[in-house]
Amino acid sequence: MIERARAFRPDLAFCQFQAPAVISEAFPLALRELSCFAVHWCGDVRAPLPAWYLRLAPYFAVTSFSNWPDCLAVRAAGYRSEFLQIGVDDHLYSPPPQEDGRHGAVFIGNNYLKFYPEGRNRIRMVQALAAALGRDFQVYGEGWSGLVPSRSYGGHLHQPLDADVYRAARVAVGWEHFRRAGYASDRLLRATACGCVVVQSSYEGIEHDHPHVIAVETVEDLVQATCAVLQQGDAASGQANAHDTLTNHTWQRRVDQIESWLS
Repeated sequence: MIERARAFRPDLAFCQFQAPAVISEAFPLALRELSCFAVHWCGDVRAPLPAWYLRLAPYFAVTSFSNWPDCLAVRAAGYRSEFLQIGVDDHLYSPPPQEDGRHGAVFIGNNYLKFYPEGRNRIRMVQALAAALGRDFQVYGEGWSGLVPSRSYGGHLHQPLDADVYRAARVAVGWEHFRRAGYASDRLLRATACGCVVVQSSYEGIEHDHPHVIAVETVEDLVQATCAVLQQGDAASGQANAHDTLTNHTWQRRVDQIESWLS
């Protein structure tokens, strides 16, 4: 990477390292010697924040996260940190040509049992929806076999096949493993970009980030809201989701935000 940077001489480097011992301070120092503005970004939550992020923070121009608590932790240590939400690939995720074929509710995400703080609630959500909706609910991802009826389990799903599932679903549900200000998985962006009505576990700031998403506080509220949408319909909400996401949450918008940090 250092050799390529010295040959290419970039003005801006976007670096995503989410595991320790991949780089040392030699890499960002080499970028600094080239007068390159280097951003270190993490799109997931690591709890607690691993010490190596703070160890490398002095050598990057910005250390960035998709949740606010980690940004504030780096700032408290005296280094520059900026919030940067994950983006969506608008070449893969977009609404279907016609909206009249949508049916049922879907959740795409893995089950890590109770490893994460909200893991138990994610399991409760999936099981409650499978019980309430029967064949009108499908879950895709690893770790669900045996926890829901076979009729509700679609197995593991790879990109970009998930886009086809979202384009066929009326409702997409989401329950994050962490409740953190600013944080949501990119599945929220994929679902909204495809024009789903989205019922999602709430986080601080969601009403600003995604004004057309139905944010809920409890599993019971999520099941109730999902059933209500399926019974009554809410196509306008799904269309508004797609417009908002494809306008404000593409990777191009994230690049624009990063470039604003240079000024």
